[in-house]
Parts: sequence; structure tokens; C-alpha cells
Amino acid sequence: MKVLVGALSLALAVVILQAWLKFVSREPPPDPSRPSGRKRHAFKIEDAVWWIDWVVTASIALVVLVLTASHNEKPTATIQVGIGFAVLFLGYSVIPVFVRQICYDGNGKIKSWKHVAVLNLIGMGILLSSAAAGANVNGS
Repeated sequence: MKVLVGALSLALAVVILQAWLKFVSREPPPDPSRPSGRKRHAFKIEDAVWWIDWVVTASIALVVLVLTASHNEKPTATIQVGIGFAVLFLGYSVIPVFVRQICYDGNGKIKSWKHVAVLNLIGMGILLSSAAAGANVNGS
């Protein structure tokens, strides 16, 4: 359970830090309806797409946990590691194709907030399953 909470905390920390960096580094686009002529922020709907970060975080977490188990000479449950790597395979192969074909329009823009939410839930599932597989390998 600690590993799952740790993975979730790491993923949320990455999202918060990325949002902060985007907020402070981007110049807001002009907005003629505001007296200052500028928007309050430069965030876009694509900035809320976090599934990519979570799939990468899941990969790193699983590899580190499996390597740690190997280094500590702990036996690994093949089924757990296999499931973890199968989920990562989906995250790096099937899901990106699904995203491109289903979630984006012909102009390269994400269709709606509903699509963002579904993608992020999928990414979170991948992250948590990789953390669970790694925790089972390490006996946590």
C-alpha cells in the first residue's frame, strides 16, 4: 500500500510542478476583451493531459522496483512482473494509437474534457498497476 501511495504522490507532484512551470514560463496570449489586453493565464486543455507522464513514471517505478528486488536477491513472481510489463506495453503501443484516432480531431486538438479525464484515468491505472506489480516483487 505504501508503494501505491508513493507512486500516486509522485505522479501528483510531477503534475503540480509541471503546471507551475507552465504557468510561470508562458506568456499569456492577447485578449482584446480585457483592459490589460492579456489573458490571466496561458493554460490550454492539452496541459491537463497527464497520462503520458504517468505511463513514463510507471515505467521507471516498475524497472527500479524490479532491479531493487534483483539486487536484493528476492525471488520474483513471474506473473506479477509479466502483468506489469504487459500493462506498460499497452501504455506505449496500443493506448497512443487509440488516443490519436479517438481523442484528437483532424486539427491535432483534443476533442473534450471528457477525453482528457478518460486518458488520465487510464494513465493512473497503468501507474498504479506497475507500482503494485513492483511492490509484490519486493514483498512490500
